[in-house]
Amino acid sequence: MEAGALPAPPPTPTPTNSVEAPAAMSESRQVLSWRLAQLADAGYGDDATAVLAVCEDVDLHRACDLLLHGCREATALRILL
Repeated sequence: MEAGALPAPPPTPTPTNSVEAPAAMSESRQVLSWRLAQLADAGYGDDATAVLAVCEDVDLHRACDLLLHGCREATALRILL
């Protein structure tokens, strides 16, 4: 090292699964929150909104479209689940 030169910074640690997990959890919570809001805005009741939001197999757009096109909630749930 030359006189007056600053030492090299330490190497940046590589993220591990334990470091990445909170970010992934945060993202999944954001997705869940968004799905809850979309389903509630479409007109689903609280219970139906919660069930549909956590079920990743349910197509959110289809779920919302069913109510927007006049399908009753109970019928939409039978179709979707």
